Amino acid sequence: MAALAASVLAGCSGAEEDPPPAPPTPDLGTPLGDLDTRRTPVARAAFCDALDEAAVARALGGEVRKQTAYAPGDRVRLTAGLRDVAHEFGCVFKGAAKAEARAWVFTPPVTRKQAKELVADAAGRRCAAVEGAPDFGRPSVAVRCRDDGPRSGARSVATVRFSGLFGDAWLSCSVRARGLDRDALTDRADRWCAAVVAAVEVEPESETG
Repeated sequence: MAALAASVLAGCSGAEEDPPPAPPTPDLGTPLGDLDTRRTPVARAAFCDALDEAAVARALGGEVRKQTAYAPGDRVRLTAGLRDVAHEFGCVFKGAAKAEARAWVFTPPVTRKQAKELVADAAGRRCAAVEGAPDFGRPSVAVRCRDDGPRSGARSVATVRFSGLFGDAWLSCSVRARGLDRDALTDRADRWCAAVVAAVEVEPESETG
């Protein structure tokens, strides 16, 4: 009887234990909607070293396998099939399965009129505007481009790119991935571009008395 009582008490004691702690919520990064990008000053200068490593990994969906930084005057691969002299500061990060995250800022200043022309020219044969995209500077544009044009498929490769005017700086960023649906890829690019803004933003000078 004593052994039975001890067993019952042990069972009750175990039932009263605190539940295990919940796993930590993963850090998904800051969305563009939380930033006031219309009033964010941006430097037309090198910025790759200021990018957050965790943000790069989130944009790629995994570890960085190759990274490149370039400056005005460097001859680089700017787009698929185009290798030319750069007129911008930029960074390229590559991961597995064709994942790629990019960011670049034009070196020459850009006027609002020129920015509107760039916005109008953003969509092409394989690109379409992302409806309801948050502001990325002013004016700004977000497009989704497919490597395979109008064809679709679970393993298709697509890119979402944000571009916009920050003061006189034309800033762009993009995420390329395979097999992500439209919303997931747009969200990943959105948060990547927010991290890019944080890296290139010019800190206001502190006032001294």
